[in-house]
Amino acid sequence: MRKVFLLYQNEMGKTVRKVSILVAMILMFVFIGGCAMTFKGIETVSYPFREDYGIIAERYKEDAERSASEALKSRATLDTLDPAADKAAYADYAYRYVCNLEDQKRCELMQSLYEAAARSAVRRNFTYESVFEKMSDRINEVVRFDNDTVDSPETLAAAEQQLEAGAELLAGEIGQLEYTLKVSSFREMLDRRKELLEISGLSGDECELYKEVYGWMDAYADKADISCADYILAQADNYVSNKLTLKREAEGLPVQYGRFYCEKLARDTALLEYALRRGTVVDDAKRSLSPVRNREIMNQLCNTGTFIVAAVIIMLAGSAISAEMNNGSIKSLIIAPVRRGKIFAAKVLMLLTVQTAMLLFDYIVSLLFCGMLFGFRNFGTVVYYAFGAAHGMPYLVAGLLSLLLDGLAIGLFAALALALSALTHNTAVSVTLPLLGFFGGLLAELIMMLGGGRPYVAALLPVHNLANLHFVNGVPSIFRVFNEELDLQAAVGPLFSWIYVALLLTGLVWCARDAFCRKDIT
Repeated sequence: MRKVFLLYQNEMGKTVRKVSILVAMILMFVFIGGCAMTFKGIETVSYPFREDYGIIAERYKEDAERSASEALKSRATLDTLDPAADKAAYADYAYRYVCNLEDQKRCELMQSLYEAAARSAVRRNFTYESVFEKMSDRINEVVRFDNDTVDSPETLAAAEQQLEAGAELLAGEIGQLEYTLKVSSFREMLDRRKELLEISGLSGDECELYKEVYGWMDAYADKADISCADYILAQADNYVSNKLTLKREAEGLPVQYGRFYCEKLARDTALLEYALRRGTVVDDAKRSLSPVRNREIMNQLCNTGTFIVAAVIIMLAGSAISAEMNNGSIKSLIIAPVRRGKIFAAKVLMLLTVQTAMLLFDYIVSLLFCGMLFGFRNFGTVVYYAFGAAHGMPYLVAGLLSLLLDGLAIGLFAALALALSALTHNTAVSVTLPLLGFFGGLLAELIMMLGGGRPYVAALLPVHNLANLHFVNGVPSIFRVFNEELDLQAAVGPLFSWIYVALLLTGLVWCARDAFCRKDIT
């Protein structure tokens, strides 16, 4: 071990003296800083703007008045027609009248909804607005005339009665919603939700699920700000809805979208349960209300540095043996009374040290720029699904772990460069092929994954499996082109990926060592 350590010191001394390392560190600092300043500029130029709820309500009022005017015109024409003699014309104007009346009722309800929002305590610039989106969807669903044929006074009266009944029902629900929203604290809002649950008439599984979730919220209700209320309560609604869907699937009842949808739904439900039960949903709500997405910015800054680290380490590995052979300095090591395996081990340790140091430098610089420009806030806890259950980890710890896992990915391509360096004795080949494999693999996977769903041939790509290693911490990899936004999933399980990467890395390192230890290397 002493000889390996001495050789390692020698390798580190030669590497540190190289100007390329210093240049790479400066480039990393400049690129990360440039990206951070760009994000800051984008935030300043395109600062999110939310219209006042009162203005939205006024627009719906204008639309309602316009629809009402059109409905009155159609109704006036209808009154001049004979349903028996002018059947086609009567049906045409009756249909127009019903459509205009439908639009009028919807716009009046939307006006009432946003007037309630304007009067409520949740009026603010940044909001999830899920409560209002849900009610808007309900308005469009309930205020509808199902029968397309309106060709007589009887069917016309039935259409008017149906629309009036739906509008009256939703007006009551909007009143209940405003009663819930016009509060001064999250605790008060939660108490009102419980009160409405008792008088709603809900029973069975849905009622029990809501009671269970509200019981979890009691633990952190006094800590949550009122501005977080709509986000938290929307997550509670999503959790209950998901649990009911999964129960239907477990009972063998038909479920929309099929098995893969239910698998994803089960994971999402486990994540929601963890967030609601542990209270991490409060931090999620605060992040959703903030115009600054610190997590996403931190990920982007780290990824910028990681690409530079990958390029530097691959170039170092590719020249670790071939460059010394070309300039003849390898001979002084080969003829020394030291086993070649120890020389090789010293080179590998040098590469690991430089890579780890550069990744840590990447992380620290990214964190400093993110903190200085956007503040050290809104990082919170990462909730992720692994080993069949939901887990939580502080984001800064998870981000560091993600970076180290990316280091394992870089090490795989560095091992390829080292093997090529020992086999070909050609620095250009040893560096170029791994770099093409690294960056070209990203493009190849993206094309294959976008080509359709879950192509299992992608399981043969190293980048696909390297991305799949990150299931243990929930922070996406630089390789993770199959992401939630594109709704693309891994082609294989994480266990396959770990075995695949371990075997490939072991094989490449063994190949490099075997080639280096051959007697004809000189």
